[in-house]
Amino acid sequence: MKAKIVNKRKEWLDNDAANMLDIWTKKADELQGFEGSLNYFGIKENGEGFIIDTSNLKYYFLQSLSLFKITLQKQINRENIGIPFLEKPLNYDALITIIGFSPEPLLHTILALAPEKVYPVATDESADYYKVSLDPQTIKRDGYLQYFNTIIQYYKESNQNIILEPIKKTVASIGSLDTFKRVKEIIQEIRNTNNHAKIAIDITGGKKSADVAAFLTAAIENEIDIFYTDFEEYEQGKPKCGTEFLNKLDNPYNIYNIQLINQAKELFKYHNYQAAFQIFSQAEQDLSPDGLDGVAKFDLNKERSKFSIMKLSSEFYMYWDSFEYADANKKQFCCQKGIDVLRELILPNTVSKIYEVENQFEYVKKICYDRFANADRRYMQGRYEDSLTRYSQSLEVACKSYAINIIISKSLTVHCELQTKDTDTQVHYFTSDTWLQWDIDYAGIAGIIDWLLGIKKLNWKIANKMYTLPKINENTIKKIFCKKFNIIEGISNTAFQKNIKQYTDIIEHRNDFIHVSSLAAKKAQVKIFCDFVLKMLECFYGEVDLSQYRFVREFNEDGSLCI
Repeated sequence: MKAKIVNKRKEWLDNDAANMLDIWTKKADELQGFEGSLNYFGIKENGEGFIIDTSNLKYYFLQSLSLFKITLQKQINRENIGIPFLEKPLNYDALITIIGFSPEPLLHTILALAPEKVYPVATDESADYYKVSLDPQTIKRDGYLQYFNTIIQYYKESNQNIILEPIKKTVASIGSLDTFKRVKEIIQEIRNTNNHAKIAIDITGGKKSADVAAFLTAAIENEIDIFYTDFEEYEQGKPKCGTEFLNKLDNPYNIYNIQLINQAKELFKYHNYQAAFQIFSQAEQDLSPDGLDGVAKFDLNKERSKFSIMKLSSEFYMYWDSFEYADANKKQFCCQKGIDVLRELILPNTVSKIYEVENQFEYVKKICYDRFANADRRYMQGRYEDSLTRYSQSLEVACKSYAINIIISKSLTVHCELQTKDTDTQVHYFTSDTWLQWDIDYAGIAGIIDWLLGIKKLNWKIANKMYTLPKINENTIKKIFCKKFNIIEGISNTAFQKNIKQYTDIIEHRNDFIHVSSLAAKKAQVKIFCDFVLKMLECFYGEVDLSQYRFVREFNEDGSLCI
């Protein structure tokens, strides 16, 4: 043992124990094999079992365990002694321990943590080493690890009650799958009895494959603490007695839950931005400098930076997807795609309605495109009622905007009947350069479409006022419409109206859509309506380019959006 380690630990002991530290540790290091372990613990075989060897007064393990507990307390006190700090261990209901051929560190952990129950996991070879009979027909030993139990019962503190469970079945000595399954079975067994049981696992013993399997099982399972008894010093690969200390391994799934992050990416991909934002926010918080010690240990600062970008991207789209354009614009630095369009969608502070905006036709076109792209996202999510609503909104504002544009540009005369209780109906005819005077915003969408296509006059009513626009001879939209929908332009109004009735009926009877019998039928109906709306937008605006309104669905390796 290095002098500086010895001298450091001597300071933690009383004089007698400090003076003996050099002597007993060197003698303990010389002990080899099974008989050496018996001497180390001060036990001996007694027929089919083991008992304390009263002739052996050295009891190296007693001195080592005492020093181990002193060291543990200093770790808990966060003293700067050159080994990792530890939170105070819980009062564990169960400790699962992997049994190998070096029992010394395993017994340190068991007696330091003092769980209510210990569940050993052993191979045939390690069970034979400790002379454990696993034959269920055998009365003697019957799966009980008496070697360990003798030590536990003798060295535990008077107020501790540690029960060593029997080895019900062994695991394969080669490979890790068997150990993985067995540890998982034990965890399930414990939780079947107590779903809130506090569980720990010691992966110190066993072959590397078994240790890895146990670690993975504990890491994947929820809220299981992982321990490992380590040594401050090794000599030619062999640990030195008296330098033991308990190490709690950070669960990488708690720090960096790969499955949860992948879930957040999937949520983002399918436009569930609020849920993705919450997960990325939590991941960023977990990796904060004030978070787990494992952040620095596993060098996850770059991961935190990546999650921060993903969080901002999710928040950016979350606001935009909810039509909160001003809030989305505050987060725009994380995504350059569509920023110019987003800013153009923000309603000026000086107006309250979209048709009041200067050059409302161009402004409303952007609103229509954004609503249509939003409807596409709902359709991809299988939210067909929501997608239908948004397709309808896109069509509605486009039709009203186009109607307003025609009325103002052609100075059309509006017929207004004012009905009162006290007087006869009053009729007014007037023109205006502002849509506000007529409140055309209240006109039905199917009626506006019929009017725009020259089928019939447009009527709408607000309180006691009935507004009427006469049928127009404007045929520009009708020509484009007929070409888009492969309709013979010269057919009668009745026949022409039948061709578009399937679409306008969906608009006027949108609430009936929820009674459609199956999702497949809803999907098919919404798809028909979507195609209709897109063609109508093309009638109004020409070629429709939605590229700036469709959201990016994937992330790059650095967390940026895959543009």
